[in-house]
Amino acid sequence: MDTVVVFTPAPGPSGILDDFNRANEDLEASANWSLGGASGELGVVSNTLQRTGGPTTDSDSMLWVTTFNADQWAEIELTSAPSASGSIVMVYLRWQDTSNYIRCLAVRNDLDTSEEYYIWEVDGGTATSIGSYEPNGTISYPDTIRCEVVGTGVEMFLNDVSILTATTGVAGTGQIGVSQRNGNWILDNFDGGNL
Repeated sequence: MDTVVVFTPAPGPSGILDDFNRANEDLEASANWSLGGASGELGVVSNTLQRTGGPTTDSDSMLWVTTFNADQWAEIELTSAPSASGSIVMVYLRWQDTSNYIRCLAVRNDLDTSEEYYIWEVDGGTATSIGSYEPNGTISYPDTIRCEVVGTGVEMFLNDVSILTATTGVAGTGQIGVSQRNGNWILDNFDGGNL
């Protein structure tokens, strides 16, 4: 009988990649994270992921150090409304470099209950919106945004419900990650890996 061994990265103590349950630190200080080429900082604050410095207009891109297969997924929990209108959270897939990746965005347009969701690709340095969705109704927290890519298909989920699909030209393996811009979301429970 042949034995098949499948490598998967070791999850955090809670069974996810990073639950941020540790002492406060800049995320760059963690051995599991690397800076994704943008300025600003994300860090662990009170067992959550938050902005810890830099101008709020900077995009704080942090990448999990493992390169995953081409078919992959990533998710982050949004635990509360952001501190400013226009706040953006991004989940990255197939990050190869600053010119080639996919990002799924949650955008808080105002401080009431309005959010929009987008899928963008950056292919050869050209950024293109490849899908958008603006729900009707009240947004409640916590919410989890998840993004998956299989072949050329990208799908975005809100609390395990598919809300958006798109087709991408960004091919190949890459890292997964998270960032935020324009304000401070309180984030938690980053997870992802191969599909």
